[in-house]
Amino acid sequence: MKFHSMKMEEINKIIRDLWRSTYRGQDIEYIEIRSDADENVSASDKRRNYNYRVVMLKGDTALDMRGRCSAGQKAGISATRGASLRS
Repeated sequence: MKFHSMKMEEINKIIRDLWRSTYRGQDIEYIEIRSDADENVSASDKRRNYNYRVVMLKGDTALDMRGRCSAGQKAGISATRGASLRS
């Protein structure tokens, strides 16, 4: 669990830096990937399952990106997410 949290922080820092350097709109400060542990895992399964979602942040408000972003923002998110995972 600690390793997963550390990796998610590292990935989100890269995504935040890439987003701020490429996105010129004023509606989103940055994006990040959030994960929630799946509680519906059997006791015999020792691996954790996670559900991931991309959220956009503006100030202290975080909104899920699904269904709330334009085609251009989706393209930017895909490029940013891909670049961060490759680095």
